[in-house]
Amino acid sequence: MKVTIANLQRAMAQVTEESEAYTRSKDRQHLEDMQRIQELEGLNEEIKGRIRGVAQIETANQEMQAMVAALKEEIERGQHEISRLKGKEEEYLHKIKKDSEALEFMVDRRIINKFLVNYANPSSSFEVKLQMLDTMSKILGFSHEEKQTLGLIKAAGNDATNSAATANAS
Repeated sequence: MKVTIANLQRAMAQVTEESEAYTRSKDRQHLEDMQRIQELEGLNEEIKGRIRGVAQIETANQEMQAMVAALKEEIERGQHEISRLKGKEEEYLHKIKKDSEALEFMVDRRIINKFLVNYANPSSSFEVKLQMLDTMSKILGFSHEEKQTLGLIKAAGNDATNSAATANAS
């Protein structure tokens, strides 16, 4: 019996030792698992941070795309406005050219008034009146026949008088 008790005590000591070794092993495994869990939680937080960063970048990208689209639309409106203004510019240039061509044949009333007053003035000599008529005929673009009617040019048969009147008129 003593042997049996000794065997039992040794077996119990061995079981206790194995149990303690198992417990130490489990505790060590538990510590390693806890460290691994902490590492994984740290990595998880890091990944979550990166995901938030990516989400922020994606949001910023969407905002930038919206801004780009708005700018493209604004550019398109600007180009449309430019083409519309170019059309108006051409229209106005055409009108200005047309009006300036029409103004070419207009005479300032003050000039005509001054000529008429000087022509009608009794103190004006015949040569001054003739010179005024000649100048007015040039300004108004009188034809050869109209100049003959005013007496600025003599009839074709009298060349000497005609050239003298023309020389005096100049």
